[in-house]
Amino acid sequence: IGGRTLVPLRFIAEALGAKVEYESGLRQVTCDRDGQKIILRIGSLSASVNGKTVLLDVPAQIVKGSAMVPVKFVSQQMGYAVRWLPSTSQVVIQG
Repeated sequence: IGGRTLVPLRFIAEALGAKVEYESGLRQVTCDRDGQKIILRIGSLSASVNGKTVLLDVPAQIVKGSAMVPVKFVSQQMGYAVRWLPSTSQVVIQG
């Protein structure tokens, strides 16, 4: 979407060692990993990373019941490098 690869947040964040919580009333997802706290609101182009506002290229959104987020944004905020391999349409996350 918008040239960005979106992935289910719970899947990617938990694979990277984060705890994920979704607050349906606020339409907000929180990821916490070793004190690194990311808060994303569904439909918003901004997120909170450790209390600071950070802009997103594409907002988090709900697709078939899952919170989908830009893989690069979430991975980088947790300290991982992300590469796109166009020849195979793969995203590589390296820590």
